[in-house]
Amino acid sequence: MRSGTIAFALGVLAVQWPAALPDTRYCWLLPVAVLLAIRWPRLRLPALLVAGALWALWRASLVLAGALPPQLEGQTVAVTGAVVGLPERYADHVRFRFRIDALELGAKRWEGCGTVRLHWRADPPPVLAPGERWRLHVRLKRPHGLSNPGGFDYEAWLFQQRIRATGYVVGEGSRERLGREAAPVDTLRAALHARLQEAIGGEPLSGVIMALAIGAREGIDQRQWQVFSRTNTGHLIAISGLHIGLIAAFGFFLGRWLWSLPAYTVLWIPAQRVGSLCAVIAAAAYCALAGFEVPAQRTLIMITAVALSLWRSRRTRSFDTLAQALAAVLLIDPMAVMTVGFWLSFVAVAILMYGSGEGLYTSWWRRCARVHVAMSIGLAPLLVFFFSQHPVAGPVANLLAVPWVSFIVVPLTLAGTALLAPLPFIGYWLLRGALLAIDLAWRALQPLAALDWAALVLPHPLPLVAFCAGVGAMLLLAPRGLPARALGLVWMAPLFLHASPRPAPGDFWLTVLDVGQGLAAIVQTHERTLVFDAGPWFSDRFDTGAAVLVPYLRHAGVASIDRLVVSHGDLDHRGGVESVLAQMPVAAVLSGEPLPIVHPHARECRDGMTWVWDGVEFRMLNPPAGFVGRDNDASCVLSVRGRGGAALLTGDIEAGAEGGLLRRHGARLRHEIMLAPHHGSASSSTTAFLAAVRPRYVVFPVGYRNRWRFPAAAVVERYRRLRADIFRTDHDGAVTLRVESSDIGAESHRRAHHRFWMND
Repeated sequence: MRSGTIAFALGVLAVQWPAALPDTRYCWLLPVAVLLAIRWPRLRLPALLVAGALWALWRASLVLAGALPPQLEGQTVAVTGAVVGLPERYADHVRFRFRIDALELGAKRWEGCGTVRLHWRADPPPVLAPGERWRLHVRLKRPHGLSNPGGFDYEAWLFQQRIRATGYVVGEGSRERLGREAAPVDTLRAALHARLQEAIGGEPLSGVIMALAIGAREGIDQRQWQVFSRTNTGHLIAISGLHIGLIAAFGFFLGRWLWSLPAYTVLWIPAQRVGSLCAVIAAAAYCALAGFEVPAQRTLIMITAVALSLWRSRRTRSFDTLAQALAAVLLIDPMAVMTVGFWLSFVAVAILMYGSGEGLYTSWWRRCARVHVAMSIGLAPLLVFFFSQHPVAGPVANLLAVPWVSFIVVPLTLAGTALLAPLPFIGYWLLRGALLAIDLAWRALQPLAALDWAALVLPHPLPLVAFCAGVGAMLLLAPRGLPARALGLVWMAPLFLHASPRPAPGDFWLTVLDVGQGLAAIVQTHERTLVFDAGPWFSDRFDTGAAVLVPYLRHAGVASIDRLVVSHGDLDHRGGVESVLAQMPVAAVLSGEPLPIVHPHARECRDGMTWVWDGVEFRMLNPPAGFVGRDNDASCVLSVRGRGGAALLTGDIEAGAEGGLLRRHGARLRHEIMLAPHHGSASSSTTAFLAAVRPRYVVFPVGYRNRWRFPAAAVVERYRRLRADIFRTDHDGAVTLRVESSDIGAESHRRAHHRFWMND
């Protein structure tokens, strides 16, 4: 069972790597592979490997078949369908999933276009209910996300969630409610959400209570997520396997006790069988509230397998039960392997089974401590590989928080939620007790997260390094008596000791991140790091400083920023600055105009500023001394010159500032690399300026289908006439240019890491 499941999982995993999906005509071989696995034991493992690949290929092809036709992108279309799942309501908009049954554009009509993700902006935003049928006018685009090293793969998430387009509702008089269809589970979740919002909605930690009660996490803000991340306690604020297991145990003992009360009932059916059935029912109900995410699926399947064993009075080995859960999850959704939660969930349970060390210690607190230390060691390779950090404070935080949240916060939350309707007074005070309990946990976690050593930032390891660290963790957690367990430290050492590559002295690397319609660039020398702009701010819950820039720096092994340059005051350039300053040490800050930046070493940049790092010269070319203004022409313009070439970082300067640069620095404007001024707008990149710079490479930092339609076609044509290599962050993702003594190398992250679910 175990080896066969692993073979099937490897087959599923193999399909996730190609840039293009293999020919789906091979899917007819799936029943042949299954038959070979059943009838010929010697061929079982290779047959299951092939079966896993073909199963994933077939399921992926079905998802891709529902893609939005390219000609409909950006068009206002009429859609008819139903609200799916639990809508997320914010101050000025509501975000929801919508199953399109019919789509119309003029006289043309498409049937069954799948699920899309929509925003509906209004003041106040509409109150939508699961199952409601609507006719709406919307504008859609195919799935597209920011593509950066170390960043969240939004396109992969949309594909795994079967969302084939995103968009927004348009038009004031083109919305019609058509009725409602049955959606009992989501309707219950929505009703509970409304009651919870009414009871505790204004409290700072109410989002945590809602996440524990019904799996709705939109109320948890960015600062709270950061604390949970640095203490490795994020699993506690979701409906996790641990919480579902506790609910199942409660259902088992309650069902067994109630069935045993009349005494004679156990003569019909043994009490433990009834208890096992109640455990599955209780776990399934709680999983439904969580929306059946992967950790919940895994736990429910494992509980069901154990319940079946109890029903049949058979004993099942724990790893066989885990293998059954893995096989069932992959059969239900082979694309689950694309989620980080899938890996963390199954590996965490495997560690508990393998390395918890039952019986080694008699004291319960020592056993608990060993479990948390084992989890810290065992999950280290995955946490560093996925997040480029290892929460050192995790064992201490979890030792305190796990029993507190599991045995106090969760029971109070569930009891209060259940009693809000029949006994609102009691339900309200139980929820207040849950808030008080989680607030006490929060007061303990915050100081831990604030410690400098709470999370160890490490460069992103190669897959081979992570694999070797996994082998080392298995050795360290092996049972006593296994010889040479200490060699596990040798196997794990590269994970913590390896360093990311850096430029040689005199060379530099320039990386322009994909932050949508905005700018964030990083210049790395042999030992120093400069950040030029921090990208846009979108909401209190999302800015590219926290979502893109900081994860990239951690992925690259950068623990601190030597200089942060904020070119000017536009929100698409400075929006992420506060998050960067809050999450990373920054030695000095320069800005092109006075900005409300709280930093002891912040000053304005001016023409003539120079410094040298590791043999690389940095020179500020704009704004000139005595410049007064707060517009695009106030942007800092930075020249970076190494042995193999130079790069010009231009901010949002327009024709006026370009003319000033020509007058002041005409002879020094020759640069091999340039960031297109003002994202390639028609008001910049004048012919005279480009003739002076004559770039070999130009990067347009622009957003996908941005409303200003940057870059302007005429501007792009000017660069083409110069025979410059053109990169666009909306098409190429993050662009890295390595300026070395021998040559200049350019790499597009989106092209280098293209997968079959990405739209070109």
